[in-house]
Amino acid sequence: MRLRALAVGSGWGAHAARVFASDDRIQLCGLVGTGSDRSEALAKELNVPLFTELSAAIASVSPQVASVAVHETRNVMLVEQLLGRGCHVLCSHPVATAADDVARLGALARSQQVLAATDYSLRLCPAYAAARDELSRSGTLLRVTIESPSRTMVIGIDMALDLAGPAERAFVAARYPAELKERRSRHPKAFAPTVLIEHRSGVVTTIVPVPQADPAQAYRVVLSSERASIRLALPDGGARRVQYLGKGEVQERELAPTDAVRRPPVELYGAPMKTLVSKFVDAVVRGGGVHAPFDAEVSVRATWEAFERSVAEQRPAVVRAP
Repeated sequence: MRLRALAVGSGWGAHAARVFASDDRIQLCGLVGTGSDRSEALAKELNVPLFTELSAAIASVSPQVASVAVHETRNVMLVEQLLGRGCHVLCSHPVATAADDVARLGALARSQQVLAATDYSLRLCPAYAAARDELSRSGTLLRVTIESPSRTMVIGIDMALDLAGPAERAFVAARYPAELKERRSRHPKAFAPTVLIEHRSGVVTTIVPVPQADPAQAYRVVLSSERASIRLALPDGGARRVQYLGKGEVQERELAPTDAVRRPPVELYGAPMKTLVSKFVDAVVRGGGVHAPFDAEVSVRATWEAFERSVAEQRPAVVRAP
């Protein structure tokens, strides 16, 4: 029997809607949107009804699976409604503005015995998987360096916690040249701080915002371990292992290639998103864990909250688990 599904949001959520519509195990029964031209066009493309209120969609469809991709300030209310009705939910990140809210939603999902996950999809890129596999053969991880677009540093935090484990303390360096003060006040998200994360494992991660980044290689990661340096660029920059052998000799080995044909950003980022949605459906149908559960999102949001305290107090801040 096919599972009834809803897709909430027609922007980034269109990826999930299209996967639901093409999966034989799922019956996409409707979209929930604002009634914009974009949401109406997607509903027409997928031949499903468009609802402007989630409550009406739930009453009509009784969904068993849903995707939610709107905004962190609205996600909580929508996800809570769906989980409360016993619906498995895949939600865009950030799930909420506060770690406590994410933890509460995770507890609700467990009480309802349904799955709740978020969409940190870049960890599903081939280069990331290859680098992570090689890391297990390269000795103890020492340091992680991540260059990230200013507006999406939360993705860098997710990768840091996945690679180096839970965060213990965080420190933020928010200074920029004085002549940028006015521009920073108008566009604060474009001038994200540089952050330092001390992990419980002893690893230290530095995340550096890069305002001008090639979308195909927007996230550049260097993993420094005892025996090698592993370098990768996501979503489509490939990965390689670099080892210094001594006497000026360096050995390099490709772990994952860069695509020979440059693809548009919507395809580069959409491909791992589609993989993530399919994996989520697999977990719902077959049982088992999900790629990025809400518990992982709690850790990401708690780390972000430590950044905010570090900025306010001008000193390292302890990461507090809800």
